Formats: sequence, structure tokens, C-alpha cells
Amino acid sequence: NSTGQEFWLHVSAGQSPAPWAFMLFSPVAGMAINGTSSDGFSATYTTDGPDQSIMFTDFTGPAFGGRRNVKFQVLAGGAQGEAMALRHQPQYREKFYTAPFVATGVHYDIILPPVVFTGQPFWMTVIVVLGTGTTKTDYCGTTSFTSTDPSAKLEGTAMDVYNFTWSSTPGACNFNGGFPDENGIRLFYNVTLVKLGSQTIVASDIVDGSIIGLGTTDVVGVDIKLEKTPRLTVGASGDTVSFRVC
Repeated sequence: NSTGQEFWLHVSAGQSPAPWAFMLFSPVAGMAINGTSSDGFSATYTTDGPDQSIMFTDFTGPAFGGRRNVKFQVLAGGAQGEAMALRHQPQYREKFYTAPFVATGVHYDIILPPVVFTGQPFWMTVIVVLGTGTTKTDYCGTTSFTSTDPSAKLEGTAMDVYNFTWSSTPGACNFNGGFPDENGIRLFYNVTLVKLGSQTIVASDIVDGSIIGLGTTDVVGVDIKLEKTPRLTVGASGDTVSFRVC
């Protein structure tokens, strides 16, 4: 937004200080976005249409163990709104996401439980939202999913290869047989995450990359055993029975 979003980045010892790229998605035309870094890089780009991406490609990594401050700012005088920033470093396998995601223009709202248990199925709701904050009931796109958990599954399938095609009554796109039509809201009943810690699920339209959304949840694990003593074998009606549950 107009106050700027600031990101502190760190390269630990043993990693290559390779070039970085940052992509910012802008929801509106005429938005001037500036990118600067503490090593002297500065560039400004202005969008000439809605839902465009701006790519900053000339950042270099700091020395081993170093740290660099990178700031992106929507400049005053141009169109205002929120933008999403995504860091690219293709030679690394780990996925990096920053928030907030685009909240102006069509986007996904992903609703997850705040805490889930490792390996246990949970529900996830995905809503297609217009820039006005209302549901886009005539959405007919296809959504792909990915997660920071490489073992994530959606409806029993590896999340990275799962695609969902929406159907809609208003849009007359009955790709899923026409019933029931999602009309912009879909509840996924069988989602599983395994990797412990804070995990992210990202949804994106396979054709229009500006339609995107992010949700996070904490994955926890437990090891509980219930034990009752003593083991009662015979009791008469009316007897008082004492036992302990651990």
C-alpha cells in the first residue's frame, strides 16, 4: 500500500548468493511501484492495465551470512491499492511466499482451520471473491493448488497435481456435470498436511495468474495414550466403582 511493504532477507552460510527476482502483481492500471534495496538498487515501473505483474530481476544476493533490506512501495500520485509480492530463486527447491496476496480484483479467499493435526483430514473452503468483496458466482476457471508441505494431499491426490474446474449456474459453465454448481464457493472435505509447523496452501487460476489466494495453518502432532485402572471384570448392581484414567 502507500506506506510501502518492507522485507528483510537473509542468506545463510553455505548458500549461493545468486541473483534474486521479485514479481509484484498489481490489480489496477496506473499503479507506480518502486523497488529499492540497501545495496543501491532502485527501479520504478508503472502498470498500463489491470492485473499485471511487475518483475524486478536485478537484485543480487548478499555475501554468505549477510542480510539485505528490500523495500517495495506504491508511489503517491498514481493509482492506489494493495499488491502481492513473490520472491523467485528458481535454483532453490523451497517455496517462498509473502502476504498479503491480491485483495483488489478477482482473487481466492482460502479459509483453513487455525490448527490441524499431522496426517488427519480437515476441511478447506475456497471462495472466489470480486474486488468489491462479494462472491463471483459466475466463475468458470480451473484452480491449481500447491503447498509448502511437499506431502500435502487434496481429495486423496497429491496437492501439486490436483486441479479443480468450477461450474456455475449464472455463467452456464457446467464443466462438472452441472450439479451441484459451486457458484463461487467450494468446500474441500479431505485435505491433509504432514509437515509440522506453519504451512501454506496457495491456489491459482491456471489461465489467469492474477487470480490467486493464500491460506495458512499450524500443523501439530500429538502422542496420547488413554489407560484405565483397575480393569473391572465383575460388578453387582448398585456397587460403587472407583477407577483412574491416565
